[in-house]
Amino acid sequence: MDVDVPAVAERGVPERPLVDEPESLVHPPCSLVEVVHVEPDPLQAQAPEPEVDERRDRIRPEPPTGVVRIAEHHPEAGGAGRQVHGEQAGGPDRSLVLEPAVPPIPNGEQGLSRKSKQPGAASFYYSIPWLTARGELRRDGRRLAVSGAAWLDREWGSGALAEDQEGWDWFALQLDDGSALMFYSLRKRDGTRDPFSAGTWIEADGSARQLAGTEIEIDVLDHWQSPRGGSYPARWRLRVAALGVDLELRPVLADQELDTTPRYWEGAVDVRGRRAGAELTGRGYVELTGYVRAH
Repeated sequence: MDVDVPAVAERGVPERPLVDEPESLVHPPCSLVEVVHVEPDPLQAQAPEPEVDERRDRIRPEPPTGVVRIAEHHPEAGGAGRQVHGEQAGGPDRSLVLEPAVPPIPNGEQGLSRKSKQPGAASFYYSIPWLTARGELRRDGRRLAVSGAAWLDREWGSGALAEDQEGWDWFALQLDDGSALMFYSLRKRDGTRDPFSAGTWIEADGSARQLAGTEIEIDVLDHWQSPRGGSYPARWRLRVAALGVDLELRPVLADQELDTTPRYWEGAVDVRGRRAGAELTGRGYVELTGYVRAH
């Protein structure tokens, strides 16, 4: 069945009770697909070049005015794959086939992710951190074959933030040694990190380790001032001492703010650092909410 969702949607979960939810992590009701890195397909170099300036610091994100259609288990995508179609007014259409390279990874306690001490403040949550993506972009009658890597998150639960929570910083990182990291830092209104912050480290073989909020250090190294008002973190140092991981994250574009209600920042980052002394690079996706208050 096709599911219509906004082209860019916040990670908040729908208002629905946790009771009566199935224990299985199959077919939960809402999806978020992030295409972390897509490049022109070298096997189809004859495809027309897109009319964009390849200097990425000149390319601005397009407004979230489209619709994405996700077909689960589409025949063209294989037994476990997904086919994604995107339509956007004034922007390119896209069609991608996504194939999972690793099985779904439950986050939290066997997929139950607790968000605060309040009863029922939790969600069911899993990630597929590596999917191969192949398809095409279409604009003004031209087609460009693309391929790359994607990350799929699914989360559904019963409530929003607690009264003393202001927002979250969410990180999804794909690293060149095949490992991946998901971490969400829940921020309290006094600026401190909520102890219910948590994450998951995934090795290249698909094995996973749950991470408590105390196991990850995040230092903000810079900020970006939005021309629409408000300020966001804009560069980070992320460390997981138990894994020997020390990474620096830089936004691919400074202005990846979504001018929705409320406004928030969500976009791609470059990753560079070390793990156990060895150099490590990667790409990722960061979401920052609660930095700009709705009027």
